Amino acid sequence: GLSPDSKIGLFMYNCPEYIEGMLGAFKARAAPFNVNYRYVEEELVYLLRDAKARAIVYHAAFAPTLAKIRPQLPDLHVLIQVEDGSHHALLPGAVEYEAALASASPKRAEQEASPDDLYILYTGGTTGMPKGVLWRSADIFIAAMGGRRLTGGEYAQLRAEQDRMLYLVADYEGRGWSLNLGVGAGLTPASDDKVVKLRDAVAVTKT
Repeated sequence: GLSPDSKIGLFMYNCPEYIEGMLGAFKARAAPFNVNYRYVEEELVYLLRDAKARAIVYHAAFAPTLAKIRPQLPDLHVLIQVEDGSHHALLPGAVEYEAALASASPKRAEQEASPDDLYILYTGGTTGMPKGVLWRSADIFIAAMGGRRLTGGEYAQLRAEQDRMLYLVADYEGRGWSLNLGVGAGLTPASDDKVVKLRDAVAVTKT
């Protein structure tokens, strides 16, 4: 399985599963990171090794590419394949995204989030190989959003019992992901039930 701060690559086009995968990973206290779908094999190997990725959620269209480089990634243990109409077969040991959700318990795991939980963003690699930036979740919340509720007023608390990521907007422009996190708006891009199921599926699935 995966432990807190396990790195999870998100190797997909723009889609709801990308957002669901990111939120599910955060709820599991794992550290998701962006994988540019335009990368060639050399860049993918470098990125996944550099991030020490233990899991990856990917569109089926990228299964042939992953199959070629997987022997070079011995630490990649969990593979979750998202159907996209390309009809590529599951990679050996991989699980299908919707099947993983369906098999997960709907019960929310009892765990305490930490301000030290990681938020990772990789550069686009336009001036060399991709470079990862690691933030404490508490620090990126202060730096990106000022640490305040979207409705104004007092500083929000980073606690497990709060919905501390109530909206997330990701915009991929070919140069990387622009990410906005907020607390207090009361909006979610995916149902809480589906995010909880994804978190549990990621936590228990392994090859």
